[in-house]
Amino acid sequence: LKGKGKKRVVTAAEDEVMCTIFILESTRLAFNATVRMLAALEKRGTVTRPELPFNTEENLYSQRFSPLHLATNKVAECFPEPLCYDAYAYATNVQDMSLGQLCESAGLGFGNALRLLSHLKATYGERGSREEDVGALERTCKANQIAVKLAGRSDKLKCDLGVEGRALVLRIRT
Repeated sequence: LKGKGKKRVVTAAEDEVMCTIFILESTRLAFNATVRMLAALEKRGTVTRPELPFNTEENLYSQRFSPLHLATNKVAECFPEPLCYDAYAYATNVQDMSLGQLCESAGLGFGNALRLLSHLKATYGERGSREEDVGALERTCKANQIAVKLAGRSDKLKCDLGVEGRALVLRIRT
């Protein structure tokens, strides 16, 4: 629009917004499951946690989330109080979980992501360029769900990690 002080308003189709929300939530669930899968693989001895030569885990947490903490101070009524590191460390502690529990938790996470993607497809059908994102996420979740179940059942099974697209995939070797 022309004229001083007039702004252009852009509207998005509700279906497109909902599809994006479904994909983002499915991705979040898949990444949470991936973190559990990595914890299970660490407990199994397949992967080792890297040493942090310059920063502690608490420093990394602060560096990653400090911009969010600054944002919440300016508009406090819009955001809950930021999670401090001690609460984060307590909530994400998996040391007391067994290998089986971690594998089950990861498998359930991948399953939840798959259920959400299935609901997306049933509700909104195939969505052009989104079909690629949904397909890649589905393949990754299915592969990881099966692999983490197998890895949790056998100590003799050899596995390694690979990357497909933007996701980490557990590969079983024979």
